[in-house]
Amino acid sequence: MATDLTQQNEVEAFRRFLCEELENSSAYNSLDEAVEAFRGYRRDLERFKKDIQPALEQSARGESKELDIEDVIARGMKRAADRGLIE
Repeated sequence: MATDLTQQNEVEAFRRFLCEELENSSAYNSLDEAVEAFRGYRRDLERFKKDIQPALEQSARGESKELDIEDVIARGMKRAADRGLIE
């Protein structure tokens, strides 16, 4: 039963992936090519989940703060100015 559910989830995830790819004008020459692209997407997704896990745990412990985008932009602009990239 659990295997059937896993297979259903995989099939549904593949269907959603293909729909999004087709909406974005991606074309595959074969089903094998589409499956390989989906597998690459899933590998990237798993790597991303693994990479952000420490940050999620840190946030769950209350060790994070809200992102201040204006501060991020200001620091980026200062860094670019310090490097002579902008005036």
